[in-house]
Amino acid sequence: MRRRILVAAICLSAGAAVAKDPPRPQREDAPRKSDAACAYLGEGYVKMPGTDTCVKMGGSVRAEGQAVFSR
Repeated sequence: MRRRILVAAICLSAGAAVAKDPPRPQREDAPRKSDAACAYLGEGYVKMPGTDTCVKMGGSVRAEGQAVFSR
């Protein structure tokens, strides 16, 4: 019985977390010019304003879970 309640609580809380974020309005960015200064590094690199540094932002998200029930 506890397991069913736990699974239901997890499912409902995950759904509520997704549902509470309101949609964000789309903003229109100014057209970007091609940044030839960082072209030698590859696609996606941009030059930081006021510096000679080129950066590329990226990332990933990973989640794992495990539950052990015994009697």
